[in-house]
Amino acid sequence: MEISIFKKIPWPVYLRIISGIGGLGGGLHVLITPVEFIEKIKMFAETTPFIWYAGILETIFLANPTFAIYLMSLVPILAGIFLISGFCINLGCVLGILISLHYIACQPVQAIFNLPLIILILIVLFSKRSRRYSLDERIFKKFQKS
Repeated sequence: MEISIFKKIPWPVYLRIISGIGGLGGGLHVLITPVEFIEKIKMFAETTPFIWYAGILETIFLANPTFAIYLMSLVPILAGIFLISGFCINLGCVLGILISLHYIACQPVQAIFNLPLIILILIVLFSKRSRRYSLDERIFKKFQKS
């Protein structure tokens, strides 16, 4: 017996949900291991080739470690929730891209993983098919009928 609902769901929807799960996992990892995260930020501040970004890491993130932990866990968690639920998909995509750019600026080697992720998120952002089965779609249809 074949399940027909999976045939109807466009592939960008799966891409949106998988990206959201990745964001949730990344944010929860920061919350679970805050000391390890701060140590990584210290290492990033010392090794980043961008002097201006090292200054940002030292003056904002390392000077306020509690703020850094909450910011770097809340942003990916919100992006993940937005992408999975389909509520504020555009905002979720922008937050995901910003997090990826942060890691690329910290360590350019991270571009190997984060540039493809940015491309996938851009596909979700600009694909109309990724809005299928989302709260945004339901809200839009409700207001369109009124």
